[in-house]
Amino acid sequence: MTQSRFAGRGRNAGRDGRGLANKNGRGRGAGHASKTSAKKMGMCAELHHHIFDYGVANAADLMRTTQEKLAQYVGSKFGEDIANEVTNKQAVVVPPPQYSATIKTRHQEWEKHVRTKQTRVKAALTAKLVQLQGAGVPDVVEIADVENQIEDITYQQGKDVPYNLTKEEELEFSNESKSHSYRVACCYAGGQVYALIYGQCTQVLQDKMKQDKGWSAVSISYDPLLRYKLMERVIMKQTEDQYPVAALWEQLCNVTLAKQGNMTNIEYYERLNTKIDV
Repeated sequence: MTQSRFAGRGRNAGRDGRGLANKNGRGRGAGHASKTSAKKMGMCAELHHHIFDYGVANAADLMRTTQEKLAQYVGSKFGEDIANEVTNKQAVVVPPPQYSATIKTRHQEWEKHVRTKQTRVKAALTAKLVQLQGAGVPDVVEIADVENQIEDITYQQGKDVPYNLTKEEELEFSNESKSHSYRVACCYAGGQVYALIYGQCTQVLQDKMKQDKGWSAVSISYDPLLRYKLMERVIMKQTEDQYPVAALWEQLCNVTLAKQGNMTNIEYYERLNTKIDV
């Protein structure tokens, strides 16, 4: 009886009890592990955990990193021009194809030749028209035909003279025009990029941007560059609802205590500039 009582209170029995509880998922370890919060994710699965957030200590650094990853994704999906826009935050103007200086010089000579012929034929038709109208029995059909020819020439004189290109020049210019059209079409993907940026913003940041006075104009424009500007302004000023002295001290510490660690010189330079901007 004595042995049985001590066995129930023994140290090994207690450990076995706790071990059993842990095994069944009712111990402290199981409860503690369940409280671990999952990482935040945006709407785009390809960008994984690269998001734009608000109210966290590294929001500015996170924004810069996410912008870099987002620009790479946009470039692979929509082309280099729209990627250039979101990287440098400036609108890209795709220049239309231009003829070479040799073709332009040759065209000037060709245009002069065509205009001379038009003037000569028009003068001859005008003289013929006067002759027909002065005849004893005017041929109204022939008069109408000459008048139509004169009107056609007058109309052509008001138009640009088409370039007289060789087959090779015509094919090359056609290919350049198609490339230009494709690049312009890719730049029109700005609406999709706008939605992509917004989808990578946390709910807290989205709500904060909606409180900004510039929200209405940005949401109507669907311009990704305006979205970036609004988002950067909100994230950079995320300390406005904190105690000013404490906020200033925190940001000064972030700058003065910044360390390079395993970052490259370029990465550290960009991170440090971000802290200074904040």
